[in-house]
Amino acid sequence: MRDTKRVIPLLLAALLLTSCSSASGGVDTTARQSGGGEKAPIELTEVRTPTPTLPVGEIGTTAPDRPVRPGGNQGGNQGGNQGNVQDEMGVGAELDGYTQLLPYIDQSSISGPDGWERHEADDILDGIFETTDNGSNKYGNNHNAVEVYWSMDRSVVINAYAIYTANDAETYPDRNPKSWTLYGSSDGIEMVKLHSVEDAELPTANYTPTLFEFENDTAYRHYFWVLEDTVGGGTFQLSELLLYTNRDLPEVGDGEDAPSPDGALDGLPAFGASESGADALPLTGDDAQTWLDGHKTLTDLVRSNSIVCSVDGYTDLEGANRLFDGVYTAERFEAEGSGKLCAPIGQGYVYWEMKEAVSPVGYVLVTGNDTAEYPDRNPIGWALYGATEDGEWVLLDAVQNGHLLGADFAAHAYPISNDGSYTRFCLALEHTTGVVQLCELILCEQ
Repeated sequence: MRDTKRVIPLLLAALLLTSCSSASGGVDTTARQSGGGEKAPIELTEVRTPTPTLPVGEIGTTAPDRPVRPGGNQGGNQGGNQGNVQDEMGVGAELDGYTQLLPYIDQSSISGPDGWERHEADDILDGIFETTDNGSNKYGNNHNAVEVYWSMDRSVVINAYAIYTANDAETYPDRNPKSWTLYGSSDGIEMVKLHSVEDAELPTANYTPTLFEFENDTAYRHYFWVLEDTVGGGTFQLSELLLYTNRDLPEVGDGEDAPSPDGALDGLPAFGASESGADALPLTGDDAQTWLDGHKTLTDLVRSNSIVCSVDGYTDLEGANRLFDGVYTAERFEAEGSGKLCAPIGQGYVYWEMKEAVSPVGYVLVTGNDTAEYPDRNPIGWALYGATEDGEWVLLDAVQNGHLLGADFAAHAYPISNDGSYTRFCLALEHTTGVVQLCELILCEQ
């Protein structure tokens, strides 16, 4: 059980994410939106199919580290030049015999090194590959090597992709990618080389696609696109990376990636455990920020399709999956237009699974965007559990009164004592006023 902490009444108004200096002006756009529009898909105007330079299925011996997602201790993807324009564009270019996979990308999972202002990693996986009212849409930075990571909402076979050059490739052809490798991964850790290109000669025309097809029959949930060099050996830019499959897509819930709350919660103690829990004073304000900066955040390891809540959120933008989306600052919330759990919960739970076993030494709860107006929506008592490999649920922390502040986007750190490793977790909400609101739940390792 945790020792009582001293409350420092300083509010953490925003855990600011930083961005690199821009090579071009402009401002970020509005919220991401999905769905088709009425505008006809862009046609592929140039198609080339070079031969892969690596045998299919070769296992990489030096897999690059997974990039840190927003909310971690380093920078990352901060949202890009997208929003309503995506609706107007539809879902990107169609290709006979293939299904375009943009709707199946977990947009919250995309990460890569910081780009120029408005030109971040998620801009190459957003389905927009032309100049819009918001300016050019591309990913670019002052490096000749980058690693972009993303997850799909289910395991899929990718056996083709189209690379679109940027808005000013004619002026800066030396920024085109030259050598790169596409990896697939079942667990987000061990990566398998799927396709590699060396000394590519991409078009020097603006917004021009090149199609790459390759043999692959294996479905993966996680993917890495690793740029190894550019034509000029320096600055990099790319408008879009469109993904395709010529296989049937499994329904969500098929196979090992299915959400599994039924049966997985067997053995979980009955509600009421936190009645004997600590009257816990969390670290808040600068103390919370200092604690968070000193630990590794685990949000990027949450399996997005495993998240289950005992009740639905009031809207599609207020479900339990928003607890793990990396959106928990005023700036991010305004840009994304969403990012919290808000649901009618008296007693209930949030269940989720990790991509690998983790050993948390604490967790952070962040209040909602309008908590100052609705402070009674803060949870009061809860219990955090982890499940061992043999299915036994272990109580990691029990809180009778969590002392959450009645302030917007206020972070509260709860250190715990734990020596075990777990892949499944459950937050049992045991004492509320009938409605629960939280912006983020962040597990942390040492």
